[in-house]
Amino acid sequence: MALKSNRIAKAGFFISLFGAIFSWVPIVGMILLGLGFLFSLIGLIMCFTGYRGIGYSVTGLVLSSTMLILLFTVILAYIDEKNLFNF
Repeated sequence: MALKSNRIAKAGFFISLFGAIFSWVPIVGMILLGLGFLFSLIGLIMCFTGYRGIGYSVTGLVLSSTMLILLFTVILAYIDEKNLFNF
């Protein structure tokens, strides 16, 4: 039985890639990375039900989660530097 193509996994990877490229634009990067993470997770679940594309799914998950952590770290460092919480 041939495995079916997993377009959701490919979409998750490419959305994560565009999110990583546009991560310097805070709102756009976070939206794209969040969507890429969601699509890659759905694509990974689909891989266990008879679809192929596990490489796209895992790469999209790793890329989007790494970039989201980096983006949130930079935002928190900026907030701390500007002392916006006044602690």
